[in-house]
Amino acid sequence: PHATALWPPATAKATPTKPAGAAGFVGVALAVAGGQSAVAWGFSDRIALAAAGARRATREEQRYLVNVAEAVAIGAGVPTPRVFVIDDPAPNAFATGRDPSRAAIAVTSGMLEVLDRQELEGVVAHEMAHIRNYDIRFMSFLAATVGAIVVLRDLVWRWMRFGRRRSSGGGRGQALALVAVLVLVVLAPIM
Repeated sequence: PHATALWPPATAKATPTKPAGAAGFVGVALAVAGGQSAVAWGFSDRIALAAAGARRATREEQRYLVNVAEAVAIGAGVPTPRVFVIDDPAPNAFATGRDPSRAAIAVTSGMLEVLDRQELEGVVAHEMAHIRNYDIRFMSFLAATVGAIVVLRDLVWRWMRFGRRRSSGGGRGQALALVAVLVLVVLAPIM
């Protein structure tokens, strides 16, 4: 009985590894990235239009543009997308959305000023091709995925940088997080 009382020595303290803490963090990081992806996927068209400062084109203000969009949509065999105007002198246009029924086309005021009807039809037809070929879905998915990877990378990087100060161990949890950081650091710039 006396020999067992000497082991372990009173000065030696076990340093707990915290794989549960690392797993909890990874779970929270995945939940945040998943939520961010869901929002980006669900509202990709609204986010892109709001970021560009687009306003809805009305028949009263932009009859010319709305008529062109309707005519090209009929020719392409897709539902007429929502049409927006961006107050910007630079000639530009883009299509956004997840599918033809939720699509939108945005055209800058600069483009409306410099193009005649045939040229505008060509630009709108180009954007309509993105809608018909589901390029807009691919770009929405890509933006959501890249955003999630960047958020995950940032969360894991911050956890690795600042979270270590609170725990002296780390063990397997930090090794796993380090591998995740390295993978995300490589993937984020590529995507």
